[in-house]
Amino acid sequence: MSSVVFLLTNVFPYAKGEEFLENEVSHLAAGFDRVVIVATQTTAEATQTRTVPDNCTVLRAGVPRPGGAAAAMTVTRGLAHLARRPQGLPVHPGKVATESLFEGRAQNSLTRLVPQLDGLRLHAEDHIVVYSYWFHITARVGMLLAEVLRERGLRVAKLVSRAHRYDLYPEESPFEHLPERQLLLDAYDEVHPVSDHGTALLRRQWPRYAPKVTTRRLGTKDPGALVECQQDPPHVVSCSFVLPVKRVDRIPGILQRADEATGDIGWTHFGSGDQLTEVKEQAERDLGDLVDMPGYVPNSELAERYRELRPVAFLNVSESEGVPVSIMEAIALGIPVVATDVGGVGEIVHDGVNGFLLPKQFTDLEAAAALNSLVTMPAEQYRGFCRAARERWEAEFNESVVYARFVEELRLPPQHSGRPLPNVGG
Repeated sequence: MSSVVFLLTNVFPYAKGEEFLENEVSHLAAGFDRVVIVATQTTAEATQTRTVPDNCTVLRAGVPRPGGAAAAMTVTRGLAHLARRPQGLPVHPGKVATESLFEGRAQNSLTRLVPQLDGLRLHAEDHIVVYSYWFHITARVGMLLAEVLRERGLRVAKLVSRAHRYDLYPEESPFEHLPERQLLLDAYDEVHPVSDHGTALLRRQWPRYAPKVTTRRLGTKDPGALVECQQDPPHVVSCSFVLPVKRVDRIPGILQRADEATGDIGWTHFGSGDQLTEVKEQAERDLGDLVDMPGYVPNSELAERYRELRPVAFLNVSESEGVPVSIMEAIALGIPVVATDVGGVGEIVHDGVNGFLLPKQFTDLEAAAALNSLVTMPAEQYRGFCRAARERWEAEFNESVVYARFVEELRLPPQHSGRPLPNVGG
């Protein structure tokens, strides 16, 4: 008997994205005899950009979100499947279209995946786990895959899914509607948001399924030597895509207000995105040579760049987050954080301990005051913030601990793998 886990991803290990899976996949490979990675949203031209362990098989099964005539055909296919279900369709036409596109995309992925299953040489005695990285289209593909495997006489021990942000918070979706929630919650044995905030939300929205919803955190690798953060001269770092939801365009105004009290504060932002050119031009007008926006920098190089810059703080002013890996990586290096209290950010940043939290709708003055507190506080107090940052990472986000434990749970029967979280979501 072999243990086999199917890992359903959007694009990993192709192209860019889902970088945090690079940490987890090695643990999956160590815990299972075989790992089958199914990338559900890749183009035919996409090349594999990440290496995977030797016992991993990578399958390509799907395309990115279609447009034009392809989208219409996908909606039609999805609608045909939905129309056969007894529970009927939503009343809102936009939600009907969203549900239909969702189902059609999942069915298209299954069509591409099924012919590749014969080459895997699976056996009836194999212990198979289906693990979706997202509680969205990958989860629906995983559900369909499990049905096919069981029809072939194979033993699927359980279905497990993580949930992050766009696949968890309705306000992140068109018409504030996440498709086929009840269908997925019925089918999956365990659903694991990556934050207590997400767990509480899902339990509150779907109390019937609360026992199968528990937090399982993401983790980052130990980066090695900590950053020797300094208060003088003060420098701030940030790392994210430059997109409207990240509100990177707010940072120059924040730093201008902070400068009024403490003098010049430098800023380096790592990350590319649609707004990069626009925000960079604005920042250079406002801050001159105090700003550096180099665009995309490989994750493997970030820690050393932070060590060179010796920042006083890591800044994140996103309007919405799940549990940001970028903040985990910052605290692992002992960098205090100033961030908006959205999603699971407050589970990484403890206000007044390893950084400061800002309200979602903060003012520039509020953010500047938080930064200035780190710049001007007594040196020993500041060093305490740095120590607390690293200690928080070691306690909750060390990948060698959280992923090893998660993989061990994946191998267990459903009734034994969920550890209830007291006081989360009722």
